[in-house]
Amino acid sequence: MTTQINEINLPTLTDVAGKNSPNLIKEKLSVVDQVEVELIVEVGSAKLTIGELLNLKQGSLIKLDQLVDEPLKLYLKDRLLGYGKLVAVDDMLGFQITQLN
Repeated sequence: MTTQINEINLPTLTDVAGKNSPNLIKEKLSVVDQVEVELIVEVGSAKLTIGELLNLKQGSLIKLDQLVDEPLKLYLKDRLLGYGKLVAVDDMLGFQITQLN
């Protein structure tokens, strides 16, 4: 079996200083525009004992450490991107960004 390896030349991000930087960066990064990433919205978390975990059943209630009025966190993998809130979009849940880091 023969494996063919092709070199990929990606544009470099040099000379990006100045007021045109955002446009230049966007132009240089256009090669990755179609790459999909997974965003995670953290609603809250809870700590349980193993005994409490084993006793969970349908209808059980788990109290989260998130306050009702507190903004939710938006992550890309384990990097915090910003904050926001849940909204209704037609019959689906959505996430409205209120702050980006």
